Amino acid sequence: MPLSVTNVPAEQLNLLRVIAEPFVESGQWPVFDYVERTFVQRHALDAGSVLSAMERVPAGVGWSRSYGLAAIRTGLPPRADERVSLTIAGCYAVGNAAAEIANVALLVIDLLARKEEQLVPNPNEVAQGTLSSNELEALIREVIPPSVAQATGKARDVDAIGRLLSREPATSTAIVLAGDRVQSVNLQPRLRAFRDAVTVEKYLDRTTAFLSRFVAAPPPALTSQFSLLGVIEYADVVWQLRFKKHLLGTPRPSALAVLDDSCSNERDFLKLLSSLSDVIDGFGPELSSTGKEHKTALDRTEAWLKEKLEPDAHEAIDEAIRTLRSIRHVRNGQLHAGAQSREARALEALGVGYPVTDLAAAWGRIQREAIDSLEKIASAVYRSR
Repeated sequence: MPLSVTNVPAEQLNLLRVIAEPFVESGQWPVFDYVERTFVQRHALDAGSVLSAMERVPAGVGWSRSYGLAAIRTGLPPRADERVSLTIAGCYAVGNAAAEIANVALLVIDLLARKEEQLVPNPNEVAQGTLSSNELEALIREVIPPSVAQATGKARDVDAIGRLLSREPATSTAIVLAGDRVQSVNLQPRLRAFRDAVTVEKYLDRTTAFLSRFVAAPPPALTSQFSLLGVIEYADVVWQLRFKKHLLGTPRPSALAVLDDSCSNERDFLKLLSSLSDVIDGFGPELSSTGKEHKTALDRTEAWLKEKLEPDAHEAIDEAIRTLRSIRHVRNGQLHAGAQSREARALEALGVGYPVTDLAAAWGRIQREAIDSLEKIASAVYRSR
């Protein structure tokens, strides 16, 4: 069933208003610390508890694993410095200027869908289209009446509308943000599902149908003798034999028994994904490359391996590092509001698909991809001895 934007409990509606007010005034969503303090001062209620009680349409991983009046990660309270935003549905529930902004967003989605349908087919490649931030701004001016422009202030500017659209299933991977500024918009086929959905009722019907289409890919068949913990320990031992150094910094693999836990809900998924990402971020603490400075542990590890191993091992190393980077992108998308586009692409690259409705299957797939990648690295290092 689609969300209701008319029968929202009073305490939830009051919280939505607290979140919406700074956005309508400045075009920026507030951090959770502001929301929490303002809500308790006005209404003597806990914002986190009220947020978690809001109705949601289940679907997918990260922000998109469910859709509700607020764009939050369910199962986990927002961090104090995390910006909390409403969805188009939430803006309609608040009404007044917030609803006017949501109406502009729906008209923009419709125009983007029409532009995507007009892309010229090419028999030799996939048709692609991109709008610049200036072109998106022109679309907004095209659909916004003067009276609405005056009432909505900075919340109708291209970056504010872009931030709102970046949290919607219709446009989450289409909006490319650089920080909190809109850089461009990719015209994607998924927009077609939202053509003509210019009323909130139609849009919520389409959103519910869109999210319910996706089924998680089953975990791949077992191809390795190792568990995740086992392959981490194996890779570390092989690394020491070959390079006389540890692959891993602290914590040691024996302290990471959490990676053998099951995944039954969103909290488990984030815990497991974060633990695996922490292991990846600890790669190569003792490495120093003769080349340029490297920003991440994976960059440093990749550079070291390509310096030390023969060129015939480089293809396997490239593939393994690329997979491990995708795993980190999924984790970052869970934690950072501006990283969902990269998260979606990473989930596709891992064979999970986006969005995901089965968290256990999603973790199973990510776990197998991590095992295969670490085994490739360890095997390449071992053969080079």
